[in-house]
Amino acid sequence: MRHELNIAESLFGLNHIDVAVPLANLAELYRDTNRLMESEQLYRRALMILEEHHGSNHPQVAICLNSFTQLLRFTNRSHEAENMAQRALDVLELNGGEENRVSIIAVLNTLASLSQDTQRLDEAEQRFRRALSMAEQTFGKDHAEVGTILNNLALVLWARRKTDEANSLFRRALSMAEQTFGPDHPMLATSLNNLGLVLMPTDTVESEALCRRALSIDEQAFGTDHPEVATDLFNVAQAQRSRRRTPEAQPLLKRALLILRQFRRDTGVPHPNFQEMLSNYDEVLRAMSKSAEYIQREINSLLDEP
Repeated sequence: MRHELNIAESLFGLNHIDVAVPLANLAELYRDTNRLMESEQLYRRALMILEEHHGSNHPQVAICLNSFTQLLRFTNRSHEAENMAQRALDVLELNGGEENRVSIIAVLNTLASLSQDTQRLDEAEQRFRRALSMAEQTFGKDHAEVGTILNNLALVLWARRKTDEANSLFRRALSMAEQTFGPDHPMLATSLNNLGLVLMPTDTVESEALCRRALSIDEQAFGTDHPEVATDLFNVAQAQRSRRRTPEAQPLLKRALLILRQFRRDTGVPHPNFQEMLSNYDEVLRAMSKSAEYIQREINSLLDEP
């Protein structure tokens, strides 16, 4: 993608409209590979070009805003992210038309996720249900995009203790992901993790098996040191704790935290899940009767403190 951008810049100049799409594509790639500072610079440059050429109320501007929102969410800037996503939705609804439905679905999903992040679960559920209804009408009930929204909605329902509906939606999403992507795709890992979490209070054996399968898939897809792998390790550790196998959870949690420590070193920002994992690690060490001095050394090491 860098090569495509270089070609476009040499042919058209640095601020030509035909440079905006390669810029946004490279920004998305950098976002997904944790090169977050570079990604943000590219997104801002792409937005500037799009707004100068099309004006601020063009659908292409909204699409870029929504993609940029994912980066802001990933770097714990929820308020800025929500303002940006709402602006994207306003632009798309202002333009109307069937051609913008796909983009509206994506932005609704983003806004719902931001509501979920800030524990506004009723609002998140309403937004996910609206996105799901539009996605089923637009793509059909068995489309991969529908499966993604099903997963997201089920997580909110689970958090709101609507367990039976959440379980049903998770199983539907898992079946769709396996049929759509095959047995080794990261999208399947997401569904496996989610179903594993909802089963954890009632079926710890199946829960652990699902989370371990997700871990295996993500390690093959992303490598062993990716933040997605850290999340999988955390889920397996939680399943171990549910089965009263606390000593086996400890190395999994520590490995997850080391991955997220490296994420902070590489990006300059803490991962959104780091603090929760650190608190769990502290609880595990206490449950294993480790000394206060040992626990403090472990915590300080993970925080990069002396």
